[in-house]
This record gives sequence, C-alpha cells and structure tokens, in this order.
Amino acid sequence: MKKTNHKLRRFRYYWSKIDGAVYFLVLVVLIFVLWQVGALHAVLGQTYSQLPFPFDKTFTTTNALTQVTTTTTSIGIFNYAVANFGTMMYNAGITLSALIPGYLLGALLGYGCALLATVCRKWGGGVLVILTILVSAPVVALAPAINNMFGSEAPYAAKLVIVIITCMAGMAVNAYKGLNTVKPYSGDLMKVYNASSATSFVKMRLPASLPNTFTALKINVATAMTAVFISEIYAYTTSIGLGKVFKTAFDTQNRTAAWAYIFLAVIIGLIMYAIVAAIEKRAIRWHASQRKS
Repeated sequence: MKKTNHKLRRFRYYWSKIDGAVYFLVLVVLIFVLWQVGALHAVLGQTYSQLPFPFDKTFTTTNALTQVTTTTTSIGIFNYAVANFGTMMYNAGITLSALIPGYLLGALLGYGCALLATVCRKWGGGVLVILTILVSAPVVALAPAINNMFGSEAPYAAKLVIVIITCMAGMAVNAYKGLNTVKPYSGDLMKVYNASSATSFVKMRLPASLPNTFTALKINVATAMTAVFISEIYAYTTSIGLGKVFKTAFDTQNRTAAWAYIFLAVIIGLIMYAIVAAIEKRAIRWHASQRKS
C-alpha cells in the first residue's frame, strides 16, 4: 500500500511538470486531424484550393455535367516545408537577425524609460505618454513610413527600428506598473531598517517589477514577430526574409508556400515564448504566479 501511494505521488509530481505541455500537444494534434480530414474546410466554408491541407492529400471530384472524375493531389504545408527546408531556414535566419536584436533593445530601452519615469516623475511620465502615442500607430502604417525614411539603402535598419519601437511601449508601461506597485509593509520594513533610497530601490522596487517585466517580454514576442514580418512585406529592395517570401508566394497564388511561411513564423514565436517562460520560472520562482495550485 505504501509503495502504491509513493508511486502515485511520484506520478502526480512528474505529471504536474508536464501536464500543460501535454494538454497543448493534444489540442494541436486534434486541430490538425480535423484540418487534414477536411472538417475545418467545412466549418470555415473554404475550398481545398483556398486552404491547403497540413499533409499531402489526394481527393477526387466529379463534374456533374460531364461525369468526368478528376483525381487531385494537394501538396501539404508540412510536405512543402520538408522539401524546401534549407530555403525556409535561410529566410528565418534573415528575419531573426533583426527580430532578436530589436526585441532585446526594445526591452532594454522600454525598461530604461520606466526607470526614468519612476525616478523623475515630473517629466519622466511624459516619456510613457509619447511612447504610447507612438505605438498607437498601426504597424501596417508605421512599417511603410519607416521603410520610406531609411530608403532602399538600409532595409535592415528599418526592420530593427520598427521592432524596437513596437516593443518599447509595452515594456515601459508594464515595467513602470511593477516598479510602482509595492506593498505598503515592504516600504515600512525598509524604513525600519533605515535603508537608503538606492537600497530600497534595488532591494524592493526592482524585484517587484520582475513579474510585470516578464509579462511584457512574453507579449512582445508576438509584437516583435508581427512588426518584423510586416516590415519585410513592405521592404523596398530586399527579397529575403519570412515576410518578403510570404508576400511573393501570396502574390503568385502559391497558397501552400504562403501558409508554410506563416506556420514557420508561428513556430519561431512559440519557441521564443517558451524560452522566456522558462527563464521567468527560474528568475521569479518566489512569485505566486509560478506556484501550481
């Protein structure tokens, strides 16, 4: 009986570590199964030519007038990705070369603006307002404007600037909230120990800002990917990068290739999100959000 209870406790412990990933994978598999059998096409009202299948699929159609049966093989999105793996990875590398530096610089500059607004409240808060106004412009409008500013000579710089701008505001607002949301007894404790303002800032405010900071980092994964993708679509000269090859595939009615590049962008975003979440779990394991019920 004791051995059974011990095994059950061990099973529950390990299951608690992976249950989220298992549920996610089951949901993904279910969606792809429904997609492959054509259920999503029926629900969305899409024809087979408008929405490719995940994997190769052969189906027959019969003309009602001529009674001629035609057999058609639809090239699956993942089959296309396997056949063009090298090209897709090359374009993904071009996109990541602007995405990752822009993401990190946007986070650093945004956190710096939050620190400035916290220390210099009289005019530092105005920086947050300016950032919010700047990022309120839709990316589909901001990307062409910045690409036009840099011209055809510096397409990489344009992508980098767009990602930085779109990531700064989210980080600044969230970090500012974290820096200024401190429990009252924490401040009283610092006063009891006669801690200086600098010590209170480092020991109290900075740790308090970490949960909000990681929230901003996770949100900015999607923001940065969207920004760089759209920036590449509107780029003037460069013909490489996920956004540009997606646009080329879309313009040439190659829907399978277009969907393949969309899925690659999604996979990259999920990997980046998982990395940030793993770092968050290590960095703020003391926070209530990291404790399982």
